[in-house]
Amino acid sequence: MGSIRELTLRGMTRVAATKLVSRPGYPLRRFVRLIDPLIRLASPIPIPPETLMYEGPKGAALYLLNGFEYMAYLRNFCGMKQDTHILDIGCGVARKAGPIIWTLDASGSYNGFDIVADAIDWCNSRYGSRKNLKFVHADIVNGYYNPQGAGDASSFTFPYASERFDILLASSLFTHLLPATTQQYLNEARRVMRPEGHFLATFFVLDEEVRRLIRQGQSTYTFKHKAADCWLQHLNEPEHVVAYEKDLLEHMLLRSSFTIEDYLPGSWCGRSRYTAYQDIYILRPR
Repeated sequence: MGSIRELTLRGMTRVAATKLVSRPGYPLRRFVRLIDPLIRLASPIPIPPETLMYEGPKGAALYLLNGFEYMAYLRNFCGMKQDTHILDIGCGVARKAGPIIWTLDASGSYNGFDIVADAIDWCNSRYGSRKNLKFVHADIVNGYYNPQGAGDASSFTFPYASERFDILLASSLFTHLLPATTQQYLNEARRVMRPEGHFLATFFVLDEEVRRLIRQGQSTYTFKHKAADCWLQHLNEPEHVVAYEKDLLEHMLLRSSFTIEDYLPGSWCGRSRYTAYQDIYILRPR
């Protein structure tokens, strides 16, 4: 795959719809919120209560559209097929799992883990009967999402065998991890990835273009607080929102034996041309 890709028409429609209704204050978003109760009743995909939607856009329609958006990315950027084995690192409330069900057959599988126990309990209550979908709670510390966790995130070992998965997904995960944990998760991701696998990971990435947009007041976040090897939005809540300098991040990726197949800048900083909200890396094993 080259750096320029064409999404399928179906994928483009889902991605465009997500972007359209996600714009703050946009009239269509307000309309979608009004019909959320009807969407919940009609959806064949289980939808969690909004109190559990801590890991992405709130509301039934945005929950579904965000999931279909990332399914399109996995299909078109990572080659997801019916027999693919997928690991969702920081799966939250199965936002990505629901649409993936419609793609995988019995020979494929989806595994997800998360540090928020309530999210995993909800996932298992809705999907526990499906043999090729499994959700695991990892009780490790995160200062923002799981401050009372029992395990050290910077030494956490993923509960899966080596070279187990074809595709790994980490959406809005590394945006909440400090450098030591980020490096450990990258190392573990590389360990459980098959030699021909793909890893779609999102970040907040800082470079000269982003700094310019921040100075111009275009960005959602400013990342004014410098920490060791990263930048923070909230000094008193370090893991709430975390950004990395592009050069340093790519050195971390290289250290974990990844090669960068593509870098797809996001809209969070005010770009007019973007793929998703966060910045996406498509990674391959080195």
